[in-house]
Amino acid sequence: MVIGVVDKDKNIKILSFGCSTGEECVSLNKYLPNASILGVDINKKSLAKAKQNNSKQNISYKYCEPNEISNLGKFDVVIAISVLCKHPEAIYLDDLTKIYPFERYEEMVNKLDTIVKENGLLIIRSSNYIFSDVKISNKYKSIENNN
Repeated sequence: MVIGVVDKDKNIKILSFGCSTGEECVSLNKYLPNASILGVDINKKSLAKAKQNNSKQNISYKYCEPNEISNLGKFDVVIAISVLCKHPEAIYLDDLTKIYPFERYEEMVNKLDTIVKENGLLIIRSSNYIFSDVKISNKYKSIENNN
C-alpha cells in the first residue's frame, strides 16, 4: 500500500470503492486515524456486515451503483483493489473481453478519476487490465511498490 505518501496527521477524505465487508476501511483507519473514510459497494449484504462491525466515527458505508459515483464528492485518495476485475471467471477464459471488455474497465477508471481531487491518489490494484492503457493515465504519475 502507498500510505507513505499521505500525511497521516492530515484530515483527508478516502474512498474505498468496492469495500465489501469493510476490512480495508478498518485497516486504513489504523494507519490514518484522522482520515474520513467512506466505503461503497453494490453488495447490500456485505455493506450490512461492514456497518454491523463498524465502531469508528470516521468510517461510513454506503450503497452506491457505479453510475452514481460522481455524486459522492471529491476525495484525496480513491482506492479500488481487486474490484476492476473478473475473478475467478477470468482464470478459465481464453478471451476475457466476452465478459469484461476493456471499454467497461476504462469507463469505470474515468468515473473514478472524476472524484479524485487535484494532486490526489488513485490506487488501482489487481485489475484485469493495465492502467497505462487507459487514455487518462497520462494525468497520473505511477508510484512503484517494490514489496
